[in-house]
Order: sequence, then structure tokens, then C-alpha cells
Amino acid sequence: KKQIRDTDKIADNLDVDFKDTIETEEICKVFCNNKITCEEHLKLNPAFIKFSKRISDVAVDILLKSGYTFEPFLDQDSLCLKCENVLLTDQKNTLSNAEEAEELKKILCKKFEKNSQEDFYWISKKWIIDMKKKSTKEIVSPFSTEYKTGVICEHQNLNTNKKNSRVLLEEKKFNKIKEILKIKKFEIEFKADTEECTICLSEEFIFEEKKREAVRDVSLEKNCLKRLLSKRNLIFEPDCNYFVIPIEFFESWKRHMKEPTIYEKPESIYLKGLMCEEHLGFIFDFNDMEYYDEKFYFVDENEWEELRIRYD
Repeated sequence: KKQIRDTDKIADNLDVDFKDTIETEEICKVFCNNKITCEEHLKLNPAFIKFSKRISDVAVDILLKSGYTFEPFLDQDSLCLKCENVLLTDQKNTLSNAEEAEELKKILCKKFEKNSQEDFYWISKKWIIDMKKKSTKEIVSPFSTEYKTGVICEHQNLNTNKKNSRVLLEEKKFNKIKEILKIKKFEIEFKADTEECTICLSEEFIFEEKKREAVRDVSLEKNCLKRLLSKRNLIFEPDCNYFVIPIEFFESWKRHMKEPTIYEKPESIYLKGLMCEEHLGFIFDFNDMEYYDEKFYFVDENEWEELRIRYD
């Protein structure tokens, strides 16, 4: 009862109402202030003041007399001045960065006016989009890791802009960006007349040639295997030879036929899943059609020959 009366006094001074729960819940006797102190100086962190509550000297005396402790004890002289200076500097820098970001947005939003006397430079399209966003409060270099791939290829040359990832920017704006970032020159700068990477151009040409070749081959193959591609029912004739192909191969082959530039060509007509490894015999009775369309698929002799030539 005495504890309850003391608790009522504490509650009155702290402006906290917990006397209704005092009889059923055990009171924590320690005020843990570690979360609002700075680790380096063990004083009140100014960044966490909003998570703390100031109480009167009278309340402190009552708490101490009632067996409460503070770990650590923080009073009006416990504010960490060093951390406060750092916080104020950060806030000042943040404000400065925000002002510069707003200035840059205005510059980037100005109408594109081509001047024959002025040079133009390639810059990341994504960087310009991100810098124009209202949420952007800090300016980063357009040639930072996140953005430079929009302009620079893996060979450190001007990319081929295949993905439309770069745009031209007037020299005045380009120089203003450097001024805001306080740098004299970017690591790599590409003017409008810079030639695209010859290695990338060559690789893309070879890739496109391979794609065209694959499309041509698929077109011929489709013409030879119309029945198989349309998956029309095979009519079994007496005294004719028929062959089986795994359903996995068949599905992979169909995908390649439909999208040869996306799906790779199957490597071979592997029969491993259909044969016993020990005796090298088929594990299915082909008179029992239960597994047809689930494990294997039948092809006629002509179809098999076409597939064998291409995939055996």
C-alpha cells in the first residue's frame, strides 16, 4: 500500500497515470537512457531529444527515494555539445544541398535551346529524370556508379545508346553541374560528336547477325516439322518406324521455334529420362499410352531424321 501511495505521488509529478495497473504489474525500477545518449561521449544525444521527456527535480527526488535509478543520469548539463555542433553542421549542409538541388532543377527544366556556338555533352537520361524529382534533396554526380552506365560502356567508351539511356545537355548546364558539385572536370566527358564504342558496335552487329541467322534456320525447320509444331495427332501406319522424344525436349524445342531470339536452341535429344541407366532399355511400355504427352512424344521417321540432323 505504501508503494502504491508513493507511486501516486510519482504519477502526479510525472503527469503519468499508471496506478490502475500497479497492483497487477511489476514496476520497472530502472530508467534506461542508453538509447538517447551518444555512444562516444555518453551524454544526451541532441538528435534523440524528441524521444526523451523532461521531469522536475521534485519528481526525480521522489523516484530516487522510491528506489528508482537512472542509467545514465541525465540533467540539464548532460546535452552533448560536440554532437550538437555536428548536428547543426549537418542540418546546415542539408539545407545548402536542398537549395542547390532546387537550383539545379530549375536549370534542367529550362527549355532546350540549341546554339550553334555552344557545345553539347552526353549525360545520363536517368540522372536528369531523378534530379528533376521533387523528392530529390541531394545532388550526386551524373557519372557516379548508379548513372555512368547510361553513358559509358564496359570498355570505358561512349555507349551505343541502344537503350536510349543518354541525352545531350548544353555546355552551360553541364558546367553549372560541375560548379554545384565543386569539381573542375568529370572523370570522363563526351561531347556530342564523340564516336560510339567500336567494340560494342561490332559485338552488336555480330549479335544481330546471329539473331537473323537463327530466325532463318527456325523458319526452315518449322517448314519441315509442321505437324510436330502444331502437335496434330500422329497417324500410326503399319510397317512404319516411329521414334520417341522426351517431353522436356519437345517443350524446349517448341519454345525455341516460337521465340528463337529469346529461348536457346535445345542441345540434343537426350533420352536419359526415358531409359534405364543400368540396362540401357526403355523404362516405359510404349503399348501403354498412359505416359504419352507426359513423359514422351512420338514422331515419325521423317520427323526423327530432321531432329536427329539438328540435335543429335
